[in-house]
Amino acid sequence: MVSTATLSRGQRPGDEWVTVRGDQTPGLTYYAATTTTSGRIVAVGNGGSLMTSNDGGANWEFGQIEINGTPVRGSITSIYQVPNGSLIAVMVRLEEANVGFFKYQARSYFLVSTDNGNNWSMSPFPKTFATFRGNGRAYHGVNITGLQMGPGGQLLAYGTISGTNNGITLWSLGGLIFRQTGGSWEQELFEYGPVGKIASAGGRAVATCHNAILDSADGAGWNGYEMSDAQVTVDGQPIDSKTRNRLRVLDVEVLGNGNYIAQGGTFVPYGSSTNIDTNIFEKVFSMSSPTPFSGARNWTAVTDDYHGPYTRVGDSVISAGAGGAYYTQVGGRFALGGADVRAPGTAIAVSGATTAVAVQSSETVWKSTNSGQAWVKVWDKDIGPDLQLRGYANGTLFARANNELWLSRDNGSSWQKSDTSFTGSSTILESDGGRLFSAAGPNVLVSDDGGTTWVEKSIGTNRGGFLLVRSATGRLIMPVRGWDVRNEGKFYVSDDNGETWSPRNAGLAFGEEVRAAVQTKSGRLIVASNTFSLFNPALHYSDDDGETWTSSTVLQSLEGLDTVTGDPATKVIQITRLRASSSGRVLAMGDHTILTSDDDGDTWVVRTNLDFNGTGPLDALDLRDVIQVGSRWIAIGSYSTPFPRSRTKHFLLISDDDGATWGMRPFETNQSNTFLYQLAEAENGRVVIVGGNASVFISDSEQLMLPQGESIVVREGKIESVPISRPDFDGIVEVNFSTLARTAVPDVDFKPIGGTLRWEADDMEDKFIALEILDNNVRDRERELLLQLGFETDSGFLGQMETSILIDDNDSGAAAGLIFDGIGHLYTSEAGAMASLGIALETKPTADVTVTVSGLDASEGQLSGDTFTFTPEDWGRQQTLTITGVDDPDPDGDSTYNLTFTLTTDDTSYANLSTTNVAVVNVGDEPLPPIGPVILSRLPVTFVTTADGSFLLTATGLDPDAVYQLESSDSLTSFANGQQVTGAQLMSGFAIPKNGTSNYFRIRESGQ
Repeated sequence: MVSTATLSRGQRPGDEWVTVRGDQTPGLTYYAATTTTSGRIVAVGNGGSLMTSNDGGANWEFGQIEINGTPVRGSITSIYQVPNGSLIAVMVRLEEANVGFFKYQARSYFLVSTDNGNNWSMSPFPKTFATFRGNGRAYHGVNITGLQMGPGGQLLAYGTISGTNNGITLWSLGGLIFRQTGGSWEQELFEYGPVGKIASAGGRAVATCHNAILDSADGAGWNGYEMSDAQVTVDGQPIDSKTRNRLRVLDVEVLGNGNYIAQGGTFVPYGSSTNIDTNIFEKVFSMSSPTPFSGARNWTAVTDDYHGPYTRVGDSVISAGAGGAYYTQVGGRFALGGADVRAPGTAIAVSGATTAVAVQSSETVWKSTNSGQAWVKVWDKDIGPDLQLRGYANGTLFARANNELWLSRDNGSSWQKSDTSFTGSSTILESDGGRLFSAAGPNVLVSDDGGTTWVEKSIGTNRGGFLLVRSATGRLIMPVRGWDVRNEGKFYVSDDNGETWSPRNAGLAFGEEVRAAVQTKSGRLIVASNTFSLFNPALHYSDDDGETWTSSTVLQSLEGLDTVTGDPATKVIQITRLRASSSGRVLAMGDHTILTSDDDGDTWVVRTNLDFNGTGPLDALDLRDVIQVGSRWIAIGSYSTPFPRSRTKHFLLISDDDGATWGMRPFETNQSNTFLYQLAEAENGRVVIVGGNASVFISDSEQLMLPQGESIVVREGKIESVPISRPDFDGIVEVNFSTLARTAVPDVDFKPIGGTLRWEADDMEDKFIALEILDNNVRDRERELLLQLGFETDSGFLGQMETSILIDDNDSGAAAGLIFDGIGHLYTSEAGAMASLGIALETKPTADVTVTVSGLDASEGQLSGDTFTFTPEDWGRQQTLTITGVDDPDPDGDSTYNLTFTLTTDDTSYANLSTTNVAVVNVGDEPLPPIGPVILSRLPVTFVTTADGSFLLTATGLDPDAVYQLESSDSLTSFANGQQVTGAQLMSGFAIPKNGTSNYFRIRESGQ
């Protein structure tokens, strides 16, 4: 039997991701804020987003309200600090119910923090229905919108009954007030309309209740009246009864002089209804009264604009919304204090008698120290716009944001704005002479200075497009939308570097929209199009460099695509990406489907169709982009869970067999508004993702690692890509693989797999097998399975081998120790790239364990912290150490230093552990000539550089008569067959001349 493969493992593109822009900084709007008794400002938003400041708003930290490590899900309506110091954020979400009128009912939750907003617990509001006193009927769907301490010292919760039957129209029925008494909640009110506000002052509570205003001396007994029974004068004249009947009270407060002010208005009615309002203002009034609950019920009103919810600051009231921040003057009239200030909802935190902080967003915060009369911006952090990738050329990543061109010359780690009038819509292409091109509608943009400046070149028509292809001959082809009613739509070509353009008949129908284009390995050009959105998908081919075109409707009857009518000849898909594999295979992606073709697009196979037809656990599923990096394909996509638990999830699709099979991996983002849009490959195989919230994620290029023993150890809950090297035989080679259980249990510990990998005669690239280890959340001993490989060529069977796969349990073993996540990928750079190391404990300690980090080389890196404490409660929760590379002017290449981790604790099982060293590499950014070869080998081989620049290889413990194969390359791929040397030659020292750029060498036994 011949051993024909070398197994190694290491990080592949897409395995690990680092956030370098956005996502960490939320770019969110916060709807409620408060100042705690310690002076901390806490702002909350939907989905539990959290924003805190400990210095009066000058600096902020961002987080998420989590319960047992999981972010909460729902709408945050308010935040309130009760007298005992606890913070309560009110969260409401729709939940499916089996009682009452509504299919989906509002359910209210209290999110409680007793440590100033650091940690939170959640409990449902105990009341799920209210009883209407008019008919005794119970109505389900309690929607709490606010909390207020009542005059009797009891906490009041107020809101309405809410629900929906279709997920679109949300109904609100009646006004609710509950009072907490003796630890339980009692219903005090359910009538009138929704309670929008309760304010307390002067020993009484006052509430707005849609078209009524109420007051109470104890929060239990409520008295009041509808505004139709009030005496309201506007500019000294009583308003008519019709307007009073339609007057809704939106907000109320009590000023320091005891006067009441209220915000009221009338709304445009819904159709001809006299009882149902739209949300469009008809008139808005600012109203005031010194004695609104006297027998006269007098209110003095002035017409005004809607300024936003009221917040009392000392003796004044601030109202801040879309039109700026206003404050009350004498008599209750409002004056403009800050035209640029915005504070959605009740996101104004009050501290002291005259100080208020308005949280406009995570990027902008305002502060007033004189009750809203003047404002100063105290927090202004612009994370920049969302980016749309436009490609990689000449060491630069290009992206567009609105009409701005952004550049990154460090593989996506940092971005700089270059041009403020860039209209290019296509991928940026590069000619042999270095000129850059981008389609821009009726023009083509060209740049001869690396993208700094751009010049428009007209294509001679206003029917331009957003796609641009550069063929192997250097010709530029712009496919455009079909505009000819005689089905003679034109594409445009240029043979002089974009200076002039001429049309070629492509046969597109009127309105036929081109979506994607590619040139295959054989030279064929393929363009995908649709008419009427995703209907009538068509492909257009050219085998003569874009001179003539033929069309195909092969996709309209392709087995495996979706159909709308049920007719198998009416399949639908909107192709958004066409890619050509290095193997010659063509890949197409559209909607939720990936197809491949091995005959230049003549026939296709559906490889994955993720259409769930709006049913089951996933909905609104979509694929965004796909690229090939090396031999790996990576796609990004998202899906939404069904209403009412609607939530967007993101994922990667990974294929290591040239698009034949795909595995889904979750892709977690920190913020709810971070979506994944596009992929790009940068230098040396680095992968870049851009998305919403101005986010950029990067995944480093492939890093080869040598196994430390005969077995491969895989962490539970991971998908490990196992590289398989091609055996050294001519012709086509195939390997049949499968997994075999030993102590590991199929479908419990791992997913059984089986299949075939194939190398064509000229294919020397490694192939990869994706091995998925399942997370069973149970503490287990080490388990083992076998990966079996059988190799064949055209002439017959070669041999087989087995490799042991050991499963490393992530639920903690029996021994104390540290768990590191990312220990093999700690690469920073002098350009400022960061690396992250996750740290946790293996077992629960009996006392706090403090991990101290030392050994930092301050000239090469900076640490986010040097101590981490784990308690018996959070010992298994991973903490993150971030290492940032530091620049220096010296051409010192890559620098390696060791971080030392020391444990201090009263737990003897941890206190007796020895220190742990972890290596960090800071990648240099100055030019450095090669100083020696990189050796890829499991043999005990080392090298030295001689005086003349050649390399001297030496080895120990080899078989002197064995023959070894020495191969070289200028990269980590495509090794060429080299010379053969004996073990005796290597043991005595074997000289390799300095050979151009070949600095990567692979050594293995001949025939292996």
